[in-house]
Amino acid sequence: MRLKIPKSLRYWLDQSAVITPIISFALAKIIPLEPEYAVGVMLLVLCPGSTASNLFTYFAKGGVALSVTLTAIASIITVFSIPIILSFSLIHFMGVGSVFQLPVLKTVLTLVLLTILPISVGMLIKRFAPRVEDNSRRYVSRFGVIFLAFLSYVQRDIIVEAFLPRGRCLYC
Repeated sequence: MRLKIPKSLRYWLDQSAVITPIISFALAKIIPLEPEYAVGVMLLVLCPGSTASNLFTYFAKGGVALSVTLTAIASIITVFSIPIILSFSLIHFMGVGSVFQLPVLKTVLTLVLLTILPISVGMLIKRFAPRVEDNSRRYVSRFGVIFLAFLSYVQRDIIVEAFLPRGRCLYC
């Protein structure tokens, strides 16, 4: 039996699992970054799409089912890719060998709690209580915007500090 993978999923897998890490590695090598920042670039490229991307897709009236599928697959892939690529990046950019271990059980539990559980509840409500879904859609969208604003507010110190100069010009 042959497994058929939709084109959009195949393109996304090629882009996120192969092309983006290669481009990020090349940029981290070309741009004169401190070793810690170069490893940080590689760590960022390994982070999966978040449930916020699903919310933005919903607001844009995009393919939410595809977005959710990609988020779930990305989260599963990162359980395996983060330890491999991050260990390689630590050795390459910092010259230190490190045994990096991702807490697999905690990661899977987080994936279930932040992605699969809310989506499953939403699907069940839509299937068995369509009126509730229709009536609550406006409020859920507003809650999503408020929640994203709250997350941005909570992280404001980190965000501001990341954009402040560190006393050295990157291109000087």
